[in-house]
Amino acid sequence: MKIFGGRLPARARQKGIGLRGLRLADANPLLCALKEAGAIAPACREGLLNKISVWFWLKKKYRILYSIESGNELAGFVGLFNIQNGSAEGSMLILKGHRNAGTGETALRLFLEMLKKCDFLKTIRARTTGDNPAALSLLKKMGFKKVEGAGGEMMFELELR
Repeated sequence: MKIFGGRLPARARQKGIGLRGLRLADANPLLCALKEAGAIAPACREGLLNKISVWFWLKKKYRILYSIESGNELAGFVGLFNIQNGSAEGSMLILKGHRNAGTGETALRLFLEMLKKCDFLKTIRARTTGDNPAALSLLKKMGFKKVEGAGGEMMFELELR
């Protein structure tokens, strides 16, 4: 994946968890998960038009986007958006059947290792809420520091260099 003169690998794998480019077939499960998380409002339905719409929406929103695989199964996605001046916001979603199994930690660690090898980013920011203890714990474990908010929505930041 070429970005800002740098290059990110198209695929990466560690401890049975892999990152790869988003496929059209990934759209429907991700749509359902995003709807459940309250991130988007469309109905969760099968259908080619719906898959294509979600796929294009994800590709447009995220400048860097990977699907997360556990074994050969889709487990979620991780990506960056709002990339400007060496900073970006990150987002990650782990599908229900893959939560609390180390999938998110391994995927985020792998993603951050890839980003640290590129020169275009210095800082990554991530948002979560106080009622998401798994996300709070993971962000702290990975070295993110809280920079804004309390209780409701909070912003965390990680310096890559």
